[in-house]
Amino acid sequence: MRLEGMSTMQSVSAPPADTNVNARQTLRFHNPASSPLQRREEPVFSRGQRVLYQARTHNMNYPGTVVAKMPTGWRVQLDCGSIKDVNDHEANRLQPVS
Repeated sequence: MRLEGMSTMQSVSAPPADTNVNARQTLRFHNPASSPLQRREEPVFSRGQRVLYQARTHNMNYPGTVVAKMPTGWRVQLDCGSIKDVNDHEANRLQPVS
């Protein structure tokens, strides 16, 4: 099978999977080299910035302050005294306070 010259998305019919000649499965191939990668915007916080932290367990919001950028996320000290580490992939749980 030659893959040169295929478009970004192309359908290829596979042989019948059972005895029913009319039943065909369609396979789709995606060529990531031909489409631009979409970068996910990472939230940017700064040390000392006030934020609202959303708890994972019960979705309540708690005010706090960003105290550090960690290699895998953010460290936040809540006003109640707790310190929370929030991973980059969960940064949507931090909202800036204006």
